Amino acid sequence: MKKNKTLLGVAIISALTLASAYSATASANTLITGWDLNTSALGGTTSATLPANSINNLALNGESIVTISASGPFTFTDNGVFNFTQYNGGPSLLLGGGQLTAVLKNGTGNVIGTSGSFTSFVFTGGLVDFYYNNAQTYGTKAGANYGASDGALIAEFTILPGGGGTTNTDGTPTNNGTVTITSLATAINSNGAPVTPAAVWTLSPSIDLNTLVGYITTNAREDLFYKGIAKSDFLTQALTGSATPFQNTYNAGGSFLVNNGGQFALEEASVPEPTALTLLGLAMVGLGYSKKRRVS
Repeated sequence: MKKNKTLLGVAIISALTLASAYSATASANTLITGWDLNTSALGGTTSATLPANSINNLALNGESIVTISASGPFTFTDNGVFNFTQYNGGPSLLLGGGQLTAVLKNGTGNVIGTSGSFTSFVFTGGLVDFYYNNAQTYGTKAGANYGASDGALIAEFTILPGGGGTTNTDGTPTNNGTVTITSLATAINSNGAPVTPAAVWTLSPSIDLNTLVGYITTNAREDLFYKGIAKSDFLTQALTGSATPFQNTYNAGGSFLVNNGGQFALEEASVPEPTALTLLGLAMVGLGYSKKRRVS
């Protein structure tokens, strides 16, 4: 019996160690540089095609609305819009008079702490969809995602668990606090098909699109313009999908608007070596064998 317990302990330790190694390897992403967006493939003009191998990351700005659950364990939903007009810290994008936008759809997660004593939040799911439109409509429409979802859907990214940021005690982002969103590409063309090479996103052929990750970092802060103001505003209507006048409230059951300004980058997720996967499998087999011997 003692020997079997020892084998069981070794198998558990081996499995946990290798699982930890797998997680660490999978999270070690590599920044993708020198990629392009060929917007002329979507009916844009030739001038909409960006210079070859010119993008390392893009600057974004936008607005989102966050709603915290009324009771614990506390969760949140985050719906927002982003507009991309220039390289990060560089010149304007050549979009041929069009727009490159993204919509954060039903971002969900957990709020850490108790009502009035929140400390941070972390994402658990949601989507980030990218659109290109030949015309500028961003910020001009109510009930249509602020104009951000106009045009062709050129990519869909599914938010991965993790990221988030710190909060004030009422749940609002720390003043100019850093918020991160990591997401895996689940479609990267205009018809929602599984991840396949597309003319719009021009990446190195060596990049495995099944491991393509979108990484957003924003300097987020509460939008104080709306604090304490009951206002039926087309932005809030667009983000909430409701024409009901919006009132910023805080803590449990509250909703508030957030300003976002930051960067978007593409990364390639690392995958564990086949040997590591084989060892993990053997460890799990050993775990099962040890449990069987223990029962017998």
